[in-house]
Amino acid sequence: AGGVAAGAGVARVPPLTLTFPKLRLEDFAEAREDASKSLSRSRKFVVGCVDTEGAGGGAGSFEVRIGESDYAGMFKVTPDKGSVAPGSETIVEVAFEPPATEDMGGLDVGQWIHVPMTVSLKGGLKPDDAADENVVPIVLKGYSRI
Repeated sequence: AGGVAAGAGVARVPPLTLTFPKLRLEDFAEAREDASKSLSRSRKFVVGCVDTEGAGGGAGSFEVRIGESDYAGMFKVTPDKGSVAPGSETIVEVAFEPPATEDMGGLDVGQWIHVPMTVSLKGGLKPDDAADENVVPIVLKGYSRI
């Protein structure tokens, strides 16, 4: 139930998807006319560590890795790693900036791209049989014009 299967202390999590909004043709036209206009769009997620009030555990840490892809350079993560104290959260921002394109006479020629990303979580309170590292798979999805 819930899409998470546990076995031998390792949780298997289905990939999450972060979808970035498709830019309008007008956005590209404005960026061509004014270099200060950015095509960048972002999404945020939270990495947190539960405060267990004396039950053990401690701080947790995370590391975000963008996978191999011809399109990986279109995505930037801030911060890409860090630690999280019990009872606190860190907001992670993923920015997508497709390349600026020439005017195609009003035609929208492009494709949705998918880039793998993982968030590795370590530390904090965990059951004795749990893995030292849990990896959450994420798919980054953005529309890039040709």
